[in-house]
Amino acid sequence: FQDRQIVGHVTVLDPQYGNVWTNIDEALLKKMGVVVGGKVQVEILYQNKVRYQALVPFVRTFGEVPLGTEMGYLNSLLQFSLAINQGNFAAAHGIAGGPDWLVRLTQPQR
Repeated sequence: FQDRQIVGHVTVLDPQYGNVWTNIDEALLKKMGVVVGGKVQVEILYQNKVRYQALVPFVRTFGEVPLGTEMGYLNSLLQFSLAINQGNFAAAHGIAGGPDWLVRLTQPQR
C-alpha cells in the first residue's frame, strides 16, 4: 500500500467459474480504507498494458449484486478477488495469471 494504491498480482484463476484471485490480502484493503458496501477502482495490467479498468462494488457475497454484475470480494483465503455474478470474469476480459499480470487497486476519491 503506497500512494493511495495497492499493487499485487493475479495468482489464480478459478477454473470452474473464471473468478480472478490476487495476492492482495484483507489487511491491505483495510489499510487503504476499502469497506464492504463501498467501491474500489481496479486496473489489471499485462506487460504494463491496461487490460481491464473499472470501478467495482466491494461485497461480501455474490447475492449482494444483480446477476451479470462485476464485483470485488474476499475469497476463502481472505484475498481480493474479482468475479461476475454467474459469469466468467477471466474469459469475459481475457485475463490470465502469473507474474506479468498486475492488479492495481485505488480507493476512489470521496
